[in-house]
Amino acid sequence: MNSPRLAIGAIAGAAVLALGAGAASAASSAAPAPKSLSNPTLTGFQLIQRFENKLAPNQASQLASFLSGSFIIRRSDGATLNRAQYLQDHPYYPDWQAKVYEAEYQAPVLTVQAFTWTTTTVGQFNPGLFSFAWINGGWRMTGFAKFATQSTLPATG
Repeated sequence: MNSPRLAIGAIAGAAVLALGAGAASAASSAAPAPKSLSNPTLTGFQLIQRFENKLAPNQASQLASFLSGSFIIRRSDGATLNRAQYLQDHPYYPDWQAKVYEAEYQAPVLTVQAFTWTTTTVGQFNPGLFSFAWINGGWRMTGFAKFATQSTLPATG
């Protein structure tokens, strides 16, 4: 199950589950999802940055709040973790960088294709697919698929 299509399907399924859970428990005062985003790429970058910053050891409660109840991650080694498993043991890279290549928004879901890397490891770029949903008046991360490391960044994006 190393297929990007299967991983994308898993993330899409997690987003649908998160939306259903969010709708069932949404308070009437929660702000509705934006109908559109003026710059999905920038919003996607900011949400990826928020996620990466919340991986810091002193940000555990903020990370738990940011991940939706139906969060799922699919790693390049084939491992799949749910929210509880991921919160128990997740990486932290204080020197990370990111570049967004594509972001698609269809309210209330934002899907972002990006590459991440660390400044201390030369020539290792990690492609990923991030999924965020507007739940109960705010962004929550619903899924993340990490693909095999590449030695170069794509030329376009």
